[in-house]
Amino acid sequence: MVISRHQQPHMLFTNEFPSTYLWLSFGAAADLLIAVVMVVLLSRRAMHEFTRNIVNDLTRLIIETNAFSAAFALTALFLFVFLPDTEYCLLPGFALSATYANTLLFTLNYRAVMRARADGGVEDGVGSSYSGGRNHRV
Repeated sequence: MVISRHQQPHMLFTNEFPSTYLWLSFGAAADLLIAVVMVVLLSRRAMHEFTRNIVNDLTRLIIETNAFSAAFALTALFLFVFLPDTEYCLLPGFALSATYANTLLFTLNYRAVMRARADGGVEDGVGSSYSGGRNHRV
């Protein structure tokens, strides 16, 4: 009996391919490790109250964004381990790239909120009273 190319399982989706386990588990571990290291490095020194508030906001941002991306990576790993004969693990994998892109955009946008807060244009961290950046005199 001859097995055609379309009937053979792809090497990526067999449990005998350990690099997929390593890739998915190290991806989730890297997200968590980055969050822990950044929080530890940011909270080491004694600071003024204004700087401490900014560091607290950045710490919250780091934990939220890295936990979100680590959740997608862990979901892909669990689907790969517990549903080995399916290709369901690809769904969170595809969403993971969009998650990284959205995390980057969120971080870049949050810089504008932090700058406006430093200038006195934002009362809360959400950006509801964003004044449009720095006030320039003409």
